[in-house]
Amino acid sequence: MFRSLMTINCDFKGINPPFAKYHPMYRIIRLSSFLPALISLCLIAGPGAIFAQCPPANEAGLHVVQTNETLFSIAQQFNVSVDDLTTWNSLTQQELLKPCRELVVSSALVNPAMTSSGNAFAGLKQMGKWHTVRPGESVESLAELYGYTAARFREFNNLEGWRRIKPGAVLRATECACEPPARFNEPTPTVSPTLASSVVQVGSSYQAPEAIATDRAYMKVSESLMVDAINRMRANPRGFIPEVEAFVAAKNAEPWRKKPINARAVASLIKRLDETPPLSVLRAHPCLYRVAKNHGNYLHNTKQFRHDGPNGKYPWSRSLEACPTVKLGTTKGPNGNAVGNENLVMGLEPTEAVIYLLIDEGASDRAHRNTLLAPEWAYVSCFNYGTVNNVGHHFVQMFGR
Repeated sequence: MFRSLMTINCDFKGINPPFAKYHPMYRIIRLSSFLPALISLCLIAGPGAIFAQCPPANEAGLHVVQTNETLFSIAQQFNVSVDDLTTWNSLTQQELLKPCRELVVSSALVNPAMTSSGNAFAGLKQMGKWHTVRPGESVESLAELYGYTAARFREFNNLEGWRRIKPGAVLRATECACEPPARFNEPTPTVSPTLASSVVQVGSSYQAPEAIATDRAYMKVSESLMVDAINRMRANPRGFIPEVEAFVAAKNAEPWRKKPINARAVASLIKRLDETPPLSVLRAHPCLYRVAKNHGNYLHNTKQFRHDGPNGKYPWSRSLEACPTVKLGTTKGPNGNAVGNENLVMGLEPTEAVIYLLIDEGASDRAHRNTLLAPEWAYVSCFNYGTVNNVGHHFVQMFGR
């Protein structure tokens, strides 16, 4: 402000006007001429104009730090201990609080079932807008769990890049204060998402579950989106053709692509979808999810991409051992063998991954496509085991009936 004011034209006797602004007396004179106005402005506006109070929190259980507040004074104000404040907000007792920072000040936002010392539930989503950190969880793992980058997750949780969260801390699971938006512009859904309900037989369109958290609370956002993509395709195979065509056109237009997607594979898929009647909508199955997660973690740790796991066990063996009530498929492929119940895919977003598996240009028997379109399936679970060898979005799909 003062620099711009000090560069206005002024004429000093004995000084060449273009260089007057560089004279020491010029700066003193010009600055002094504006000080009374500045002081008057501050007196009129009052101290609040300089040290404005931060707006209060708009949600119960939260407090916005004001100037000169300390952990001790806030603890007294809300009748909680300083230890609680430091735990819930991943702070140290010696830390200076930044004005306008939002703090959790009530145990009402803490999920008591999630603060135990065990870590059996580490990496699983919690209900509502808040997540109580469990042993083994990090900012990076929680960001992936709720569908954000680590940087964005830190930003809306007001966490500096160097800060490590500790068990018991309460973090926002979402940056949105509103209700989750409807996905895929679907009409108001009416399908019950509970695992106990019967398999939903559909007509012309798929309606997304009313509350994903009811049967997919343990899933990452990307995993739930993949389940929705599979169900949209199965509910209306013919109606899914435009999405396939759009995917192929976009991929073939990529400037770095050396050759187009196999046209014969695409044509056979479109013919298959056009001839396939609506199929059952699949429900998420927690036991199959554990099977998919175990195999995904094995692949992540060993940096492999294969169906056989530890001790050489294949998908059907792993799923039957872990989930004896879930049966395998009966549909036969071109080779006369029953379809498999596991697909692996990497490097693509959920819907793109489903379309890529359906095209199945790398497999002459279209085994991945046959698995996705097997009419007898009742259950599906998808697990995203992250980045391996600098390639992201590694998915394991598991099916059963």
